Amino acid sequence: MKLSSATGAVAWLGAMFVLGPSATPYGNGDKASGGGTYFPEPGILSEFAFSSAAAQCKIGHAVLPGGITLQMLMMSTTVDSVVIDTSAGTADLYGSMDSNTRLTLPDGTYISLLETVPYHAHAADNGEPGAGVDTFSLSVTFTDTPGFDQHDVFGPNPTFGGTLATGNVNVH
Repeated sequence: MKLSSATGAVAWLGAMFVLGPSATPYGNGDKASGGGTYFPEPGILSEFAFSSAAAQCKIGHAVLPGGITLQMLMMSTTVDSVVIDTSAGTADLYGSMDSNTRLTLPDGTYISLLETVPYHAHAADNGEPGAGVDTFSLSVTFTDTPGFDQHDVFGPNPTFGGTLATGNVNVH
């Protein structure tokens, strides 16, 4: 089963940006951070946290068709670029992260998949309180290998994102 890669889709821009008049690279005093929960798919709760120095996202437990359970943890290993747009209330982080997925089969056996992937985290501060209005998304690129891998589970360019169920995004 592939999780939706279209949910909150954000184009992967790599290290190239077009900066608008109020969008600035990190380092000028603008700040962005946040944390909370959202549903990337109905019934699948994801937790996230980010700052200008790190990003992480996890799915603690999800039951897929056929009784397979999924756990996923993604944690940044680098933040190569940060763009904060205070007038739009958005923050974008780009870098590399470790993506670790564990699938447990109905018979109790499990498959662990680990890959370092490029990522783009996008957060939007759309008002207070953050729950119900702020958004967070994490887009990654998985490599298709000859064996079973995360590309087979999620597709090549999934985006995990949604409107916050709990928590807050702050861009200032």
